Amino acid sequence: MQLPYRGDTVCRSPDFSACIPEASIVSPTPSPDSPDLILIVDDEPALRSLGERILGRDGFATEVACDGQEGVERFAELVKEDPTAVALVVLDLMMPRMDGAEALRHIHRIRPDQPVLLVSGYGESQLLARLADHRLLADGEGLQFGRLIRFLQKPYSTSQLRSAVAETLGRAP
Repeated sequence: MQLPYRGDTVCRSPDFSACIPEASIVSPTPSPDSPDLILIVDDEPALRSLGERILGRDGFATEVACDGQEGVERFAELVKEDPTAVALVVLDLMMPRMDGAEALRHIHRIRPDQPVLLVSGYGESQLLARLADHRLLADGEGLQFGRLIRFLQKPYSTSQLRSAVAETLGRAP
């Protein structure tokens, strides 16, 4: 971003894809059978909306929840009849009522092999410390950070979200 009135461009749109050359955007392709479902759990309405819009454009079906408790409840409903109904959970770490670490614990009790993309303004080392505080990195919990659980630091661009989704789903180019 550069200063206005000096022949420069200012990006004011919450859709960051307008600022990124189209060739550099990675789109994680959903399976051809039916659109993969991604559950977005974030207390920030703008980020829920951005996630819905971007991932929807990429062909994914999306569901949203505004906090960890609602996210766990929605996840349980979605996987009740089909345990693999949710391809990915995009989960904010800091939320009211139930934070992302506690929601992650509940989600992995329901489905231990559920892929999750954790998003936070914290750095990765702070995130790992928070998960350790919740005993989510202990051997007994079976959580596999790096394989089933990935991290994306806020703020993130559209291309970073797409790349993180692709990597978490095992579809990185």
